[in-house]
Amino acid sequence: PAQQQERLYEQVRSSAVEILVDRRLAGCGCIVDPEGLVLTAAHVVKNARRRIEVNSATTGRVQGTLLAIDAAHDLALLKLPSSVKAANCLRLAKRPPTAGDTIFLYGSPLFRHDVMVRGMAARSQTTFEFVDGEYIEVLHVAGLVTRGFSGGPWVNRRGELAGIQSSAMALGDAHQGLAFASPLEAARELIKSRTWTQRPSLGA
Repeated sequence: PAQQQERLYEQVRSSAVEILVDRRLAGCGCIVDPEGLVLTAAHVVKNARRRIEVNSATTGRVQGTLLAIDAAHDLALLKLPSSVKAANCLRLAKRPPTAGDTIFLYGSPLFRHDVMVRGMAARSQTTFEFVDGEYIEVLHVAGLVTRGFSGGPWVNRRGELAGIQSSAMALGDAHQGLAFASPLEAARELIKSRTWTQRPSLGA
């Protein structure tokens, strides 16, 4: 029903954020803990040389601190200033989405703010894709995803976090309708451990 979809949109919007690197919009993220923890994609922030900022309707534009990166899943964890009250946050889903489940992605594609699109889990198991110079574990999601969504939350129909947008399948600059989402369980582990992880890879 339309009312349920509108409530879902507002629920995600209240906890979603935009990530600025060196004062430029670099991607998206979401608040996942009342302490002010923000989850995003590692490639959004790992090249930040000077300044990382978080911006949303609820927090305003504030400086963020990089707590940890999980390079094997393209995930990063930020911390909002203690003075900022993170009243709204996304709960993590109890289980990952399985093939056929409808999920929704929220973000700022190509500088268009507050956009939510529909996708569908394309398989139940995670797999590995070559992204940003290394292989990472991802969940395949059927849906057209453009630049700017990186780090944005994938949520289920209940508004629970199901994954974080990482990248997408493309031939040249043409997207092929298959997105790559960082897995739910990897996000859960990073939030719990808050430690930097770098897994060895043969690159093959």
